[in-house]
Amino acid sequence: MLHFELCYYQPITWALEHGITLSRPAHKACKAKRGLLPRACHSAHRFCMKAWAAIRAHLKAERRHILRTWPIAKRHGPFHRA
Repeated sequence: MLHFELCYYQPITWALEHGITLSRPAHKACKAKRGLLPRACHSAHRFCMKAWAAIRAHLKAERRHILRTWPIAKRHGPFHRA
């Protein structure tokens, strides 16, 4: 339980006390149960080198995964209506 206290509950408490409403933890459904609901954010990456094709492919796969699991994570959050 110490891990969750230090990595989740204390940072959330601190953020709420300081008016911070957005956090960028890794996207996982288990985090939604603790109130860290998914929220869209955007970034721009430009990979010009062919050697970076693996990174580009990974980002595309990650995007598909996030879009597929986002609704599931939102449904499992503590603030949903039954």
